[in-house]
This record gives sequence, C-alpha cells and structure tokens, in this order.
Amino acid sequence: MKHILTTLLLLLISKATFADIIKYEYSLNYIGYEYYGVNYLDESQIAFELDNLNTNPIEVSFTYDDTLMYYSNWLDGDNGVGEFGGGDDTLESRYGPVRGYSFFDFTAFNISPVILLLDELIVRIPEIEKTNYTNHSNAYTSSSSTVDAFSIEKDFYSFSLEDSASLQTSRVVFYLNESSQLAVNFESSLVSRTVTPSQSDVSVPEPQTGIILAMGVMLLLLRRRR
Repeated sequence: MKHILTTLLLLLISKATFADIIKYEYSLNYIGYEYYGVNYLDESQIAFELDNLNTNPIEVSFTYDDTLMYYSNWLDGDNGVGEFGGGDDTLESRYGPVRGYSFFDFTAFNISPVILLLDELIVRIPEIEKTNYTNHSNAYTSSSSTVDAFSIEKDFYSFSLEDSASLQTSRVVFYLNESSQLAVNFESSLVSRTVTPSQSDVSVPEPQTGIILAMGVMLLLLRRRR
C-alpha cells in the first residue's frame, strides 16, 4: 500500500523545467574582403562597391533556449531552399555536447543587413549571381569556457562569428558559383547579452482528476487499516 501511495504522490508532482532564453547582439564593422576562384570579376569594383555599401556599424542578433542542447542540420526539400527545418526540409543529423563544447539551435536570429550586401552587389555588378551551392541549412551557437561561436549556413552563404578573449571577428562567405566565393570580413563587438527566464513547455503533465480521486481513496483505506 505504501508503495502504491508513493507512486501516486510522485504522479501528482508537476515538475516544470525552467529555461533561460539567451540573446546576443553584436555590432559589425566592415574591414575588407577576399575573393576566391575563377577571376571573372573586377576586384577593384568589388572593393569600391563594398566600401560604399557598408554603413558601419551593422547590427546582428542571435537567440537560443539553453535547454535545447543540440544543433540540427537540415536537408533542403524539393523546393531547393534551406528553411532551417521549416517548409519541406528534413532532419539529416543532430549533434549534442562534445569535448567541452555545448551546442544550441537558434530559436531566432537576424543577420539580414549582412545578407543584403549580396543583393546590393548584384544590382551594381550584374555578373555576380546567387548560387544554391549547399543543399542543407543550419543555425546554431557553440560555446566553451573560452569562446562563443555563432554559425548560420544555407543555400548561397555561410556566416560565422567568433567571440573570445583574443578574437572578435565575423565573416560571411557568398557562394557565387561552384568555383567562386566572396568572403566579406568584419570586426565584431558585443553590444548586449540578455538572459530572460522562461518556463519551458517541457514538463510533467498536471495530474488528472481521476488520479487525485484514487489517491483520496488510498489515503482513506490506509487510515482505516491503521
């Protein structure tokens, strides 16, 4: 009887998991570019246009839930567009903590001012094209005791930002075609890191009325037996 009663008591305890929603905001300052691959573009024009297009500083942000300790890699669906698990994407793989590093999928991010650079370049240099070079997408942070790194990859670009005691840099690589890449480099500085406590939906459900009634009956039986 005591064992049954203990089990019912455990069922009655609602165990909520509390999460922290963590948001990083960074300011990026353009410092230069690198061009790789087939030499079909006028590099002096690239330099000129990037100097004009970059209105420093550029603001970016990343948000994640610290209870979701993994990062996901998503395969593009039939539409050929990386949607970070949305649309017709399918999960290819998921990775958890390893060798002192923790991984967290982003719940939200904003790097649109960086990605818009390519659209503006295409307007000014029509020879540049967007190429869906990758067939997957991912967006996550990796953290250790010495460094925070932020990574986003999809279709025609990959973005990375590294923040450590000795290095604060960021880079976006645009895939122009299968043999050409344009890397735009930035210095980065942390603007803010905010932590917002939030009760996660990951919890043991509230006990149903039937369980409560059953417990009441058990208590009465136990009392009568004593």
